[in-house]
Amino acid sequence: MEGENAGGASNNTRAAAQSLDGSQMSLGGDATRAAVVGKTDLTAGVGADYYSFTASAGDTVFLGYRSLSATAIPAITLEDAAGATLATAVSGPTNLDRLISSFVVPAAGTYYVFVDATH
Repeated sequence: MEGENAGGASNNTRAAAQSLDGSQMSLGGDATRAAVVGKTDLTAGVGADYYSFTASAGDTVFLGYRSLSATAIPAITLEDAAGATLATAVSGPTNLDRLISSFVVPAAGTYYVFVDATH
């Protein structure tokens, strides 16, 4: 659950990103899954959410976004610790609205998912 929508701290900046590490669960072998259910303010110039996770060099990331309402679909990017955009989500299969598929993590560290409704 997104903390901001449950009375918790805002995650509207990279510095305040909500960590997904605590939601990770094993899928067997080396595979893990992290997830969050949240609500992004889709008001242009206002809405943005950041989530963070730690990864090791060589990990493969699949990131999916699904809107639970009939609202506009925000842009989704994967960023490194310096804020550089590493991947941008594209339209997904019918069960996802946005997808980053098979991104190989270049170095161990913290990575950020930016849900950007400000465009």
